[in-house]
Amino acid sequence: NGFGSGYGPFLFKTHDGGNTWVSDETLPDSLRYNFRIWFSDLTTGYVLNNEEGLFKTIDGGDTWLKVFSEGDGQYSDFFFINNTTGWVLQTDGSLYKTSDAGEIWDKLVTLEPANHEWRTLFFVDEHTGVATFDPNNITLENGGIVKITDGNITSTVNIENYTSVYKIARSNDGTLWAACSKGLIYKSTDEGETWHTIDQLLGNGGHPVLDIMFLTSAKGYALCSLYGLYKTEDGGDHWSLDTTCLLNGFMDLSGLAINGNDLFVYAEKEIVKNAGVVGVNQLHSDGLEGLTVWPNPAGNILSVSASGIMSKLVVFDVRGRAVITVNPKTKRY
Repeated sequence: NGFGSGYGPFLFKTHDGGNTWVSDETLPDSLRYNFRIWFSDLTTGYVLNNEEGLFKTIDGGDTWLKVFSEGDGQYSDFFFINNTTGWVLQTDGSLYKTSDAGEIWDKLVTLEPANHEWRTLFFVDEHTGVATFDPNNITLENGGIVKITDGNITSTVNIENYTSVYKIARSNDGTLWAACSKGLIYKSTDEGETWHTIDQLLGNGGHPVLDIMFLTSAKGYALCSLYGLYKTEDGGDHWSLDTTCLLNGFMDLSGLAINGNDLFVYAEKEIVKNAGVVGVNQLHSDGLEGLTVWPNPAGNILSVSASGIMSKLVVFDVRGRAVITVNPKTKRY
C-alpha cells in the first residue's frame, strides 16, 4: 500500500505495490500546488502546503483537518521521526515541533544565518537533525546545512559554488547524504556536524541531484535531473548510471521511492518501476545461501533462520533507521 500526491490537488493510492493507482480529488481545495505528503500508516497522514500549512487525515485521506498554521509564513518542509514526534520548517527558518501527533506545536528556534530561504529537514532521532538553506542571491552567499540538537544550532556548514540542497538521506551505517544542485553529493559521518563532497560530479555537473536513497550501507541510488538514475555499490565512493532503468525521453525527474522490493522513479507524468532491487532472493547471490527471511512483506512478525548461530540481528526501516536490534544466539529467531 502506498500514497502519492499530484497537482489538482489529487491524492493517489496504490494497493498492489504500485502496479495500479487510483486518485480522488480529496485534498483541501486550497492545496493546489507545492505540497509534500507523508503517511505513517494506511489511515494517518499529513500534507504540507507551502502557503496554507500542515493538514492531517485519520481516515486514509477522505477528510483533512488543518493542524498547523503560523502567521503569514511560508512553509518549506516537515518531518516525522515516528507517529507522534514531528517538525515543521518555515522558509524564514522558524522551526516548530510536536510530540503529540500535531495537537500542540512549540517553536524551537529561528534558524540562522538569517535572510536565507530554508528548504529541507531530516532528523536522525527525537533530539538531533539537520536543516538546509538556499544561497542568498543578493549577497552571493553559499547555501548550507545546519545541525540542530534539542532546538539549538550546534554547527553550520557552507557548501560550495552557491549550491542548494534538495534532499537529505541516511544509510544503514549512520552516514548522512545530501543531494545537491550542480551534480554534487555531500556526505557526513558525524550526524551532520561536518560535511564533505564526494569526488565525482553526476551528469555534467550542470543539473541537480534531486533525490538520494541508500538501501544498505553499500548500495544506494541518486537521481540526477535530465540524466537519469545513478547507483553505487561501494558506499558512495563511486557512482555509475543504472542501465536497467532507461529514462531516455523522460523529463523533470524528481524523486525515488521504495516499497521493500521494488524501486520507483517518478517524473512529471511518469512512474518507472524497477523490480527486485533488494528482494530476499538477493541474499543468495551474495553468498548467504543458509539465510531465510519470511514472510515478505511482513507485518508484526518477521522470522529469520540461518545455517549457523546468529550473533546479531538488526532490522532497518526504509529510512535507514535501526528499529530492531537483538542477539539471537540461535539458528532461528
